[in-house]
Amino acid sequence: PTFYVGRLATPNAFALGGIGTGVVVLDRSLFGFLTPAELDAILAHELAHLEGYDGFVRTLAFSVGETLTGFLSIVLFPAVLSTTGLAKAWAWFSGRPSAWTQNPVGRFRRALDGMIAFGLVALTLAVNAHSRRREFAADDRATDVTDDPIALARALRKIERASQPTWAVLSPFYVHSDDDTEYPIQRWFSTHPDLDERVERLREKASRSGDDISVRHE
Repeated sequence: PTFYVGRLATPNAFALGGIGTGVVVLDRSLFGFLTPAELDAILAHELAHLEGYDGFVRTLAFSVGETLTGFLSIVLFPAVLSTTGLAKAWAWFSGRPSAWTQNPVGRFRRALDGMIAFGLVALTLAVNAHSRRREFAADDRATDVTDDPIALARALRKIERASQPTWAVLSPFYVHSDDDTEYPIQRWFSTHPDLDERVERLREKASRSGDDISVRHE
């Protein structure tokens, strides 16, 4: 793959495409605060995404899903238009023009809108769930290659700290605040798993292999 180094808005690394024609983009700040082992782990993670064609699959899934949803919208458009007219006419004749969505025809029109919205939401949830699974898979593949789960965990935590001005890059290896509230629905719409969960999985993997996990940033 081709590697690019640039100035990104926040410290980050990402991969596009597949093994043959893939691209890996790195923010130049990563070279300043990641150790060689941590940088290797991040590169292995991004190469794992290329190996699995994760970006391509995600783009393809969204494209196909949006096409099907758009086709459904076109098919339902005549029904939506006609039911809207009937519902408003019903409301005028009943003396309640502003309540046209409350009569049976209006409720049917809302059901049609709901079908289209449900298709878009279901598509987003399905693609994002697949994306979260692929993040775990890329973590596992990277640690299999580097044999250093802790290096990847440290790198992920350092990138998180560097991306949040309220935290220093050299904050403790594992910090969790009970004040941080995250609702389940936020996770459903996220393309990445919770970072604490990823770090904990890596710590457990290191523990099973006998590595020292009581490590803090130096």
